[in-house]
Amino acid sequence: MLKMRREFSAVYDPNIRHLTVAAGRGTGKTFAAIDSTIMFLLALDKPNASAVFLSKTLKQAKATVFPALQAITADYPKGFYKANMTNGIFDFRISNKDIRRLYLGSYQADDNTRGYHPEIIVMDEVADLPYDLFDSVIYPMLNPAIAAGWWRLTAIGTVKGDQNKFYEFYLRGLDENFTNWNSLVVKASQSSAYKPEQLEMIKQNLGIAEFEQEYECNWHSNVIVGSIFGNFYRQFAEKKLQANMCWDPSYPVYTSWDLGLTDSTAIWFFQVKGDTVIFIDYLEDSGQLVPFYADQLLKKPYTYALCIVPFDGLRGDMRGEPISTQLEHFGFRVARTPACPSKTTQIHAARELLQRCYFQPDTTELGRSRLVNYKYVIDPKTGLPRQNRNGNMVDHDENSHGADAFCYAAISESLWKSPIITTTMASQPNYYHLQSYSEPTWSGV
Repeated sequence: MLKMRREFSAVYDPNIRHLTVAAGRGTGKTFAAIDSTIMFLLALDKPNASAVFLSKTLKQAKATVFPALQAITADYPKGFYKANMTNGIFDFRISNKDIRRLYLGSYQADDNTRGYHPEIIVMDEVADLPYDLFDSVIYPMLNPAIAAGWWRLTAIGTVKGDQNKFYEFYLRGLDENFTNWNSLVVKASQSSAYKPEQLEMIKQNLGIAEFEQEYECNWHSNVIVGSIFGNFYRQFAEKKLQANMCWDPSYPVYTSWDLGLTDSTAIWFFQVKGDTVIFIDYLEDSGQLVPFYADQLLKKPYTYALCIVPFDGLRGDMRGEPISTQLEHFGFRVARTPACPSKTTQIHAARELLQRCYFQPDTTELGRSRLVNYKYVIDPKTGLPRQNRNGNMVDHDENSHGADAFCYAAISESLWKSPIITTTMASQPNYYHLQSYSEPTWSGV
């Protein structure tokens, strides 16, 4: 039977009600959380007490919990412990009238957790927790236990930056206003699980930034596993944020669009000064028609040279007018990107542009976040990029629209360096006939 590591003693403290455990990979945090959960579950003075273990997927929860339970229950008497792997339910028979139970659940199928009212909840890999799921579903599950006077909520995981619920839970443990919250950080270098020479080898193979985040619990390393642009952004663009690069009224502004209706539309605004490219603004919204975005552009004090839309933005075989035609009604000059270059070509062009462009800090924060968080689809077993069921290797999530719009700017350098555009459009006024144009019935691409 595995033994508790001393660095996780707080996990076994029954006086702690809410505990955030951020620990390096391989330090034993998951085993400690499961082991302590079983200990609490069996020690509670409440017949038929229950616990719930939640992970990103049910498959992941099963793969995590079952091996730990095999080690924990190895010395239990026959008939005391029963596992139902199909349904993810584990029983501990105190008596015929008192059966303690551990349920497995996932963040993806939150409806499966509704109706459970356990005394103990463990949330695994909390950095993957959908942001509103905790307040709307998970925490209300504890209400009866809180009313009865004893409950335990343990949030465990590996650090994945400071833009998620896990970091919020960690801060609660440091905030005196959250009297029931505690936070525990176990760095790999502080753990008895590793020898110094082992950690040094891991660091050399993984890289300093990734090692600091995933093994040394650096919340602000902000390394996204599978990030496509993260290293390029940190190495080049991030260092230039403090440079005095901002909007210059004497130069025209280009916009690069990724178009959507049911999902997001993202627009980058940039200026070109010789070989210098400055991204001065970023706009993103969803479910809006073209007149909305035209209005947003016209409210800004910019003089526009060109709107760059995706290669399919000029298609006319759709309901209503094509996006490009609608923009032209407002007086914008429109051009499309080169004909459908491969995603690999787009990414290569964007990485090259990141090495030499600048960003205006205050107006591009969301867009820069989209670039850093744009990532490949990662195989959870190998940690390597893989294709999803649609054959795509890039994760299509809320970050992909802003990243794609940046890619479209990168592959369209021949357009924004055209002397015809830069000379004939520089003095164009930024006022168009918005009020005289009737809204189209459809604007999707």
